[in-house]
Amino acid sequence: MVVVQGLFRDADTSIYERFCDPVVLSPGRRVRTCATVPSVRRLFVGHGTFAPKKTIDVAWNKESWAMWIDGRRVSLSRFGHSDRWLYDYPPAGGRDVVLREWSIVLTGAEGRHSIRYRTRLPQGVFDTTWRFVVR
Repeated sequence: MVVVQGLFRDADTSIYERFCDPVVLSPGRRVRTCATVPSVRRLFVGHGTFAPKKTIDVAWNKESWAMWIDGRRVSLSRFGHSDRWLYDYPPAGGRDVVLREWSIVLTGAEGRHSIRYRTRLPQGVFDTTWRFVVR
């Protein structure tokens, strides 16, 4: 498996589309077990934050991010991030928001994996691990 830079729109699928619950609205540490992910060439695993367009930069600049894939630290700054719109997004009260997410794709992923993101925000630390199997 190789970790590469890539956008959501260029991946074959995302672990957050139908397999893993991406929404984390409160501080704390949690582990989530995901549904089995089909084998694909490019699997998007970027996570991020959402906010109205006017405030996404302020929200993002208040956050400090760290990521691990299968227990190995990933240098997020090497991959960068991208923005995309989420329309009528239920976790945002049904409003349209911008999702800013890390541009991380796995190629050649097979078997058991874990993705962990730790985000420090003014309201606390959000530390979530998603465990999944690629068949």
